[in-house]
Amino acid sequence: MSTKTLFIATYNVLYPSHNASIWTNISKLIEGGISIICLQEVTKQKEDFLKEHLRENFDNSWDMHVFIPADSFFGTAILWDKKAVTFSSLYDVPLPKADQFTLLESLVLRLAGGFTHIITRTMVTATGSYQGKDIRISSLHLDHIGGPKNRTRQLRAAVSYLEKDEKYDLDVICGDFNTYDPLKSGKEYRANKKTLHSYTEITQDTPWTHDLYDVSVYSATSIFHKLYLLTHIHWKRKLDFIWGRGMKKYSAQAVELPGSDHRPVIATISF
Repeated sequence: MSTKTLFIATYNVLYPSHNASIWTNISKLIEGGISIICLQEVTKQKEDFLKEHLRENFDNSWDMHVFIPADSFFGTAILWDKKAVTFSSLYDVPLPKADQFTLLESLVLRLAGGFTHIITRTMVTATGSYQGKDIRISSLHLDHIGGPKNRTRQLRAAVSYLEKDEKYDLDVICGDFNTYDPLKSGKEYRANKKTLHSYTEITQDTPWTHDLYDVSVYSATSIFHKLYLLTHIHWKRKLDFIWGRGMKKYSAQAVELPGSDHRPVIATISF
């Protein structure tokens, strides 16, 4: 069978961000030839907004599936071009929750105006066909709390779920892995690579995807907001990854589009 080329993107849309700016970026990705977009931090409001704009601007040729658990206010999603991709099955996968906040996490979240209860992180998985080949695409969002051990536990649970069925010509995992690694030890990345041992990182040449400079502090306490303004510096990190198996050739890059604290990451995959 001849080689096929798929254009895919992953994008954490930052739940309190402005819908209009996020839509501008997503429409640019679509107009640029992307066939599948994996999203993280999608709220119900964003879901409704994006579905309406997809319907109005792209003649109902795009579809969207979102999974937001009952204990959360955002979740993961997959958008796809129905003219290019046929998904026959969609699966909502809740990941193990962190046991509790550490004292430091609780303090920072309260000051920064973040959520004060532990929520369920998620993976959405879609299976189907693209140009006659079987594909599986997963949109994943690991926790920013609980540290590397919690994220490793969540990633292992996601991979364990996927290992139940491995019959695809192309199998891709996209998402926000929240691999902070402030000391740049690489320890958590090595743990992820071990868990994803049958996958190859497609984004290996992408140096960073997230800038703390763009994080939202709209609901922070006044003290935190003043401290943030005084120390508002760029801290660029690689939190977003694309892993895959079944590829012949691949490339990826982060796209400089404002609107979220994350940059969309796009990949070209031949398989």
